[in-house]
Amino acid sequence: MSDEDLLGYLFDALELPEMERIERELENDPLARDRLEELRRVNRLLAEDDNIDPPMGLAANTLNLVQRQIVADDRAAVAVKEWGEPASKMRAVDFAVVASVLGLAAVLVFPAIATLRGDQARLACADGLRSLGVAINTYANTESGQLPFIAPNGVMGNAGAFTVALKERELITNVRHLICPGSNAGVVLVPSLDELQKAVTADPDRLPTLRRYMGGSYGYLMGFDQFGIYYGRRLVDNAMPLISDRPPRGEEGISSPNSPNHGYSGQNILFADGGVRWLPSPIWRGENYFINNAGTVAAGMSPSDLVLGMSEASPHPPNRGQ
Repeated sequence: MSDEDLLGYLFDALELPEMERIERELENDPLARDRLEELRRVNRLLAEDDNIDPPMGLAANTLNLVQRQIVADDRAAVAVKEWGEPASKMRAVDFAVVASVLGLAAVLVFPAIATLRGDQARLACADGLRSLGVAINTYANTESGQLPFIAPNGVMGNAGAFTVALKERELITNVRHLICPGSNAGVVLVPSLDELQKAVTADPDRLPTLRRYMGGSYGYLMGFDQFGIYYGRRLVDNAMPLISDRPPRGEEGISSPNSPNHGYSGQNILFADGGVRWLPSPIWRGENYFINNAGTVAAGMSPSDLVLGMSEASPHPPNRGQ
């Protein structure tokens, strides 16, 4: 698959049949998925950090270049005068003004551009989360308040399976809504429930890939354990978080507790009332939304223990120690 195809897919610049073709190829081509993620990482370098500094020494190098040009022009002017031609009207003071403008641009404009791009990515991400919030609320309204159920194990036993439940109800019209514009991962694979069940028996090697990518670049609220029984979540509290920018994975080797979607600077979180809040930390009102009260990525330990898991996270992981 060419980079042109991947870039067109990345920027949503292709017709729907082409988008669907590329999604099918991405599903079966891990190298293409890796290349797509690489292209997304390259595209968002300026947006990864709101405090990006201009290249080291840019202002000084610019001033030195201008000074060398002044000296060269002065020499040229002397040479021209010796031949009786008029000298250049561009003098040192003019170059000094130009150098000052360029220096200010280097110091002020680059960080401003980076901040603007970061803000745009966060706003677009929040809009995508609101669209998913509408889908989830629609689902809950038809299920007497029950949110898409994440099973404790089995075929629907990972946090990203909420997308499968929404797809079965035709509540996801465009899987691109599952990709955060600030994310470095541009792959989302949402199978139907039938495809997922077939993968369990007919193609078990494909199952981990589906679980990892079905949630796109977001995390979802898992259920909780109480008195030895696992329960799904219900839409009972407007302040309850439903979806967030993807929680960090241990394999990424980053000490930050924040989502990687926005350069580890924070995360958007969608709440049950449909509002999206930007949090510079996963801790809100004393609750860390990315781990349970035991400090693990697993089901909550009580109804008030709210855990948003990345797509492949299981409520009852094999090593949870219970």
